[in-house]
Amino acid sequence: MQKKMTLSVTWNHKLAVALAAIGATLPVAAGTLVQYWPFDDGAASTAYWQTLNAAAASLSLLPLRPGEPGGAPFWNANARRFIHPPSFAFTATNNAATYRFTARHRASGTASVFTADAPWRPLTNIWAALPVGYVDLTVTPLDAAGNTLAGEQTRSFYRAAGFSGPYEPGTRPYREAAKLCYSGVYNLPHVQNWLTAGTPADDYELYCYPAKIIGALIEAMVAHASLTEHAQARTNALAIARASADWLITNSQPAGAPLAHLPPTYWGSKRTAATYKGQNMMIYPPETALSYLLLYDATQDEKYRTAALNIAQTLRALQLPGGSWHLKIWESNGLPVSANVVIPEGYFEALFQRAAQLTGDPAYSACAAATRQYVTHGPFATYNWEGQFEDMQPTPPYENLEKGKPAEFSSYLFVQSATEPALLPQARELLSWCEDQFTVWRQPLTHLDSANWQMPCALEQYHYYTPIDASSADMIRAFANAYAVTREAVYLEKAKALADTVTRMQRADGTIPTYFDSRASTGTDWLNCMIFAARALMRLDEVMTSLE
Repeated sequence: MQKKMTLSVTWNHKLAVALAAIGATLPVAAGTLVQYWPFDDGAASTAYWQTLNAAAASLSLLPLRPGEPGGAPFWNANARRFIHPPSFAFTATNNAATYRFTARHRASGTASVFTADAPWRPLTNIWAALPVGYVDLTVTPLDAAGNTLAGEQTRSFYRAAGFSGPYEPGTRPYREAAKLCYSGVYNLPHVQNWLTAGTPADDYELYCYPAKIIGALIEAMVAHASLTEHAQARTNALAIARASADWLITNSQPAGAPLAHLPPTYWGSKRTAATYKGQNMMIYPPETALSYLLLYDATQDEKYRTAALNIAQTLRALQLPGGSWHLKIWESNGLPVSANVVIPEGYFEALFQRAAQLTGDPAYSACAAATRQYVTHGPFATYNWEGQFEDMQPTPPYENLEKGKPAEFSSYLFVQSATEPALLPQARELLSWCEDQFTVWRQPLTHLDSANWQMPCALEQYHYYTPIDASSADMIRAFANAYAVTREAVYLEKAKALADTVTRMQRADGTIPTYFDSRASTGTDWLNCMIFAARALMRLDEVMTSLE
């Protein structure tokens, strides 16, 4: 017999006030018990999804960080789609008393109209009535008598579909899928090559980004060694991890160099490695160091502990007064490549905390705290969640936003809210923003290969607005972490819906394609993305297991 569970659906006061302002109501009362999966098919299932979908629809009527001149910045100049009602950086017109907003649904020709006291007000009043699809918005200034003034402003966007389950089920349990993925990575020829050659295989071109790819491979092999039932596979997996770590250490910057001990971001001449030769992107050294520590924990080989602490020491020396680092630095002289600064994910904090534990040096703890402070007072305040990827140039503010770093920071906020309750609504809003801009539940905007997108899925960044397995992994982890704190069913169902797509996309050999579109069978798989997906599936399994 399946176990049945219940959980409480809670609602914040801000949501209730916002809905009341437009004549809407909450679908269920605060504290209502909602039956949680697994349940029998039938009336209970129908009631569960009706309640959950109504809750999700109500939440999607809240604007997210609406901009205001002289106040909150307008982050969405380059945004193309919205699940939540947006506000735009339209300017005020002299002598205007009000502004008429006309949102015309392009496919049907129907228009929704309201008036407001400023041109930058969010579209909350008409949002629920707007169908999914492209919308052409016109904001017209009016005088006190209601006459039209000059200065009409326009903006087009895609009104995106919100969460509405149930979605297609997955093909296997999440932990099983993760284990199968690690096994699939282990069996890849260019991974097995490490056993005999001890160097990156020439036929896998993405080894040109060694810190990113090989660092993730170390993690995957340590994980596979801990999960496999086969003794020889355990031995070989750790041998692969050692060989790849040894190669990275050997090819890292030498002691005494400006970036001493940091692993190479670029290697060889494939992809963009030749273009950015001699640059080091600072988001990857802490990830690599944490992989070394995983290998140290598995083998107790001091070489990997030392390598990790050497990286931590250099990062500590390079940390800027504000708590972050220059995004890209020349290895030859230690000077920044551009003015862009790292948005530090939890890797930095985790490395410094581990370094403090291993060395007893409290200065590392101070470095860890500074990274979170930088994010709190930087991108979390401005919402300039800049996309930072090694195969492209750094971009100006708000040009190329992404969701990996804000999704991770939302998890941090959810955890912190246990002792700082004021952070909970901020955590919710940030996670909703990641969903709003990058999560596709159905009916995607017409873009790239969108006719073949496997949904639900998540998109990577504005400059590469396409579904990637690691992007779904970012959202799976974030939703699972939100559920772990709040126990609100909608977060868990969102994580499961995305994870089920991952399992459906998983190949028979266990590998997971990078691209959730027509390139799934032809594109080159990014090992790091595949490993992130496995990690996210394991995290979701941990959260669900905690229910039992």
